[in-house]
Amino acid sequence: TYNKINTYDWFKENLTAIDDIENYDVSNKQAALQTVIEHDSLVKGIVYQDTTTPSYESQIDGLAETPLAHQDLNLTEEQFESFTKQFI
Repeated sequence: TYNKINTYDWFKENLTAIDDIENYDVSNKQAALQTVIEHDSLVKGIVYQDTTTPSYESQIDGLAETPLAHQDLNLTEEQFESFTKQFI
């Protein structure tokens, strides 16, 4: 690799898997911050997950029902006129 100091073997020795930490709770934000500090940011896996907040995708109207690639994005004549009036 290009990085001769932090090689694959170095990361293999120094990287801590979250799954290997006994009784680790991914929903505890304070514990997540403390774990990252204790391991000098050398952790892998899900460090923190907030299951009480809805996902970004679920908050976008229309995205959940139909993928954007399959939606009809054509404007009606009235919509087009309304948009162009703003710039003329």
